[in-house]
Amino acid sequence: MRQLLQTTADPTLTWLRLSLGLVLLPHGAQKLLGWFGGDGLSGTVAFFEGQLGLPPFLTLFVIFIESFGALFLLLGLGGRLAASALLVNMVGAIITVNRHAGYFWTDGGWEFPLFLILVSVVIIVRGSGCWSLDRWLVQHGERAVGSRTAAAR
Repeated sequence: MRQLLQTTADPTLTWLRLSLGLVLLPHGAQKLLGWFGGDGLSGTVAFFEGQLGLPPFLTLFVIFIESFGALFLLLGLGGRLAASALLVNMVGAIITVNRHAGYFWTDGGWEFPLFLILVSVVIIVRGSGCWSLDRWLVQHGERAVGSRTAAAR
């Protein structure tokens, strides 16, 4: 678990993670809550099933990733897991929605999901950055282990 949370003190990773979470959160809010002109939970499930042929459990997975995954990214809590789930989500988006539209996002293509995948890969490989709960948990876990070891002597 420690290796999953381990991250460097690089502020660039923090900015990438926050940017990814801020970009993703409104999409999740559209699908889950109907904010920003979205259809909400029931409308999104109906659309994904009717137009894309996706079963409701996959749609709920997408909504969970885009809503709660974005929150986890913003907090820097389980950043690698959230970024991994987003990567899978964006590969699915490219396959089901964007691939036939070509490359450019202005035509509904796969350019933007690809960019989100690439940012996700950086977070998966390097971690959540200096201002993250992941880093805080690792640092405080090391202190707690050190305190118990000293107390046992």
